[in-house]
Amino acid sequence: MPLLEHSKIRIAIVVSHPIQYWIPLYRELSRHLQVEVLFCHEVTPSEQATAGFGVEFEWDIPLLEGYQFKWIANVAKDPGIHHYRGINTPELSKLLTKENYDIVLVNGWNYLSYHQALFYGRINGLPVLCRGDSQAGITNSKIKKLLKRIIYPIALRQYSGHLYPGERNKEYLLSHGVKPERLFKVAHFVDTDYFAARARQRSAIRAASQIRKDFGIPAAATVFMFVGKFIGKKRPLLFIEAIHMLNRSTEEKTVYGILVGDGPLLPDLQTVSEDNGSTSTIRFAGFQNQSQLPAYYLAADCLVLPSDGSETWGLVVNEAMACGTPAVVSNQAGCAPDMIREGITGYRFDPNDPSGLVRAMSLFLARCDENTANSLSEISASHSVATATSQLLQAISKSVNNY
Repeated sequence: MPLLEHSKIRIAIVVSHPIQYWIPLYRELSRHLQVEVLFCHEVTPSEQATAGFGVEFEWDIPLLEGYQFKWIANVAKDPGIHHYRGINTPELSKLLTKENYDIVLVNGWNYLSYHQALFYGRINGLPVLCRGDSQAGITNSKIKKLLKRIIYPIALRQYSGHLYPGERNKEYLLSHGVKPERLFKVAHFVDTDYFAARARQRSAIRAASQIRKDFGIPAAATVFMFVGKFIGKKRPLLFIEAIHMLNRSTEEKTVYGILVGDGPLLPDLQTVSEDNGSTSTIRFAGFQNQSQLPAYYLAADCLVLPSDGSETWGLVVNEAMACGTPAVVSNQAGCAPDMIREGITGYRFDPNDPSGLVRAMSLFLARCDENTANSLSEISASHSVATATSQLLQAISKSVNNY
């Protein structure tokens, strides 16, 4: 069988719903392959709110432009992205054939539709790639661990290849018996060009200055920032407590914390933040959409990601670094080994140590490394859309031509 050139390869990308981070990749990939994205569910603004964002909204960047896509009928009795059976698309059985495509890419295994895509792709003779970001170390019951040890090696072998975004996911896949030759590195990315360009605009620089001014933050103060949903696994309470502890250790309260986001924990966070009365240095910015985030990252001296081990990556770190902002990251978060060069692009800490985050933030306050800016640019470039596209093209070409 002759090797297929990139421009002739037809790929079906099966995705639960339009995800803002992935759209730039679909556009870039469409410059090289015949791409069709199959969306299995249309998320409503109210679903976004119940998914942890805390407010109803639509993304302020175009999600359905620059690539071919198709909506697949979701016949689930209780449709939604909140549970496994919430996305059920038997129509894939007619679509995923050799007449239509040369390869299938599935964006995980946490929905019924994704397993349908694997099943129908395989029985119709198509190679199926899986992109996931699970990591080992998440606490499970003994029964769950035993079941995973038995079932996962069998299930993961059904895919032609796995796209791992970082070291933690690679370790996870290898631990479940996936052969190294079936592993392909495809970096976890954001649209770094978009964030970097916005961060360089004068309007964003002025907006960042205004954010600090509106919050009553002195020019000489250090600002740590939390960006994300106010939910348990993100540990926003740990962030607030660390800010309070840092300020209690000095006479002058020169450390401020800004929380960007919303969610079910907001009332509790507001209560804790007011424990210091009028002297509190905690500020709540509310939910901010994609176009507004660069100014907030510029307003911060450092991002903090205090998440537990269920945070399989932490793309806010990618966004912040694209804007030139370093990060203090929980070593349980999936991005930690790939994004953090200790003392240069940021610091890691053990979230199980109550004072670990405070120590890491203290190290940041005392740091002075002239290599930070260059290192942030290097890390950001290695997790860009262009890099991920190049890596994905290699994985697709090898999988199609070796199948």
